Amino acid sequence: MGLKRTLICSLLICCIANSAAAQSSSQLPFGVNTGQWVECLPRQSTYSASLRVTNRLNHKVTVTVRPYALQNARANKKLPATVTVAPKSTVTAVVISAINRQKIWYYKYEFDWRTAATPQVKNKVSPIVKANPKSNVYTLPWPPGYKYKVIQGYNGSFSHQGKNAIDFGVPDGEIVCAAREGIVIEALGKWKDGGVKEQLRGKANTVRIRHPDGTTARYVHFQYDGVLVKTGQQVKTGDPIGLAGSTGYSSGPHIHFEVLRVLTDKRTETIPVTFNDGSAKPVVPVKDKWYMNPFGNGASNQLPTNTLRKLTICRSVKDHEPVDKTRSFTANETLNVHLTIGVPSDYDIQFHYFHNGAKQPTFQRTLKAETTWTKAYQPVDLSGLDPSVGKWTVRVLFNGHPVGNTFFKVTAEPDK
Repeated sequence: MGLKRTLICSLLICCIANSAAAQSSSQLPFGVNTGQWVECLPRQSTYSASLRVTNRLNHKVTVTVRPYALQNARANKKLPATVTVAPKSTVTAVVISAINRQKIWYYKYEFDWRTAATPQVKNKVSPIVKANPKSNVYTLPWPPGYKYKVIQGYNGSFSHQGKNAIDFGVPDGEIVCAAREGIVIEALGKWKDGGVKEQLRGKANTVRIRHPDGTTARYVHFQYDGVLVKTGQQVKTGDPIGLAGSTGYSSGPHIHFEVLRVLTDKRTETIPVTFNDGSAKPVVPVKDKWYMNPFGNGASNQLPTNTLRKLTICRSVKDHEPVDKTRSFTANETLNVHLTIGVPSDYDIQFHYFHNGAKQPTFQRTLKAETTWTKAYQPVDLSGLDPSVGKWTVRVLFNGHPVGNTFFKVTAEPDK
């Protein structure tokens, strides 16, 4: 696996010497967030620049600095330059100097870092290993109370061979949250297309977040223009970072999630992590199982917030989808209450209908769902109701728990 750049900086230095004085200019790009855990910034003079690394963490870090695109410039040591930095300290990693002081000199640089205790592995493919329950436990990457299915797990056969990556079946347009705090080091939302096509590999909208321990989380396949954060932004666990989609090499809407750490100067590996789903112990997500981000109040007997994704009133249903959506009917029509189920199960579904603000249901209907249902609907023949004209509210309950309500109105049948 190629190098995953953790933070990219560029510095343009143009130095022109003349009889009066040398002139220089420098510019750091958007996204270099100084004052954070680890940073690499130049201390510049007319003819040289010292790239200095500051470690604000409470433990040692190993930092690799990679100057490149050197023009009329040279480094004082072999590149890339790797240094170990003690806690709360600053060191010079490398010095770049002009070769000919009478000409313009130029360079760019990038750097990444990891905890100094990370083991070094060279020329070896990292195996799939069991998650360590004592390591950092991640929050499931969606809002509290929501529940989604794992559609591909670690070392999955579709596209995760040899990778500790997970595909969560988050539907198109639903909110994705940071599974752990950190700094956004990539926020890409320009791609529009998706599908299982080779030419779409590497063209997925992506967010990368660097954690305090030097690991990086990748969230992939956001909607076009669906990334909600910017490079350099500090995010907390649970902050919204984007809207799920299916851009890039993808068979359908989902979020690809993986955590990486740096092994050597040019290699990274994905590492298995565990998640909190409210169970007694952290869990390793498994394909085809559903996982809920626990409610903030600690409630365990509530239905997931996305149990019912959508409640629609319509005149008819075709191929399990609502047709001719409306809230206005005449007394001789049939309406349908259509449900889009976010978390399938064998629910006992109740429909309670209230006429003109009645406190008790005017009538009720029931439906027994099957475990595979993602769509369901309940038809109502209005001509069989007496009275039918007026305003109606329909409340939907799953296993006795209210999950949604909507309304419609019925007018008298027009005279013929």
